[in-house]
Amino acid sequence: MVDSILTTSSHRNLSQIRSWFGSPLGEQLLQTEIAVHDQLLGHMFGYHILQVSVQEKSLFESSPIQNKMSLGLESKDQSAFIAKPTELPFEDDAADVVLV
Repeated sequence: MVDSILTTSSHRNLSQIRSWFGSPLGEQLLQTEIAVHDQLLGHMFGYHILQVSVQEKSLFESSPIQNKMSLGLESKDQSAFIAKPTELPFEDDAADVVLV
């Protein structure tokens, strides 16, 4: 398995933004984002939902869609898929809902 698909600079930026989301302001933004998703996702339907985010926390728990996938950005992420967000390892129309 590849340790990281990110450049050193991208890895540093990812670490910084993830650290920021752990701050009180970042946590407040994350909770607001989850509340908005909870309102919207209940009305979305399909077979597959994909999360492409710097967040390691699931943002699609309120979705009725059964097949939930999260794209990881580094090998330590808890995800079945590790890829660059600009080079998704999926065919066109593979996901019905994508959270970016």
